[in-house]
Amino acid sequence: VGRGNFQPPPQVDSATILISDISHSRLGGVSEKALFGILHAGFAAKRKQLVGNLQAVAPKDTVVAALAAAGIGEKARAEDVPLHQGITLARALA
Repeated sequence: VGRGNFQPPPQVDSATILISDISHSRLGGVSEKALFGILHAGFAAKRKQLVGNLQAVAPKDTVVAALAAAGIGEKARAEDVPLHQGITLARALA
């Protein structure tokens, strides 16, 4: 979303994300609150690695272990993680 769509215009452009094909049955026991908390933290700083962003919700060693449990590399960024791995990550951090 371009900065010109806001008043006053910010210094940066914004983005939206679409999460589709999500239901309670697909969450596998992870609460919506936990999943969206992880998503919010993961996307908090644009183009930053998850390991840094997720330290807002858990200590670094916990984040690194959760990323490994979800099969996500330590250098991954939020936009690179598919939904099924995001759910596994949220489960590991919950």
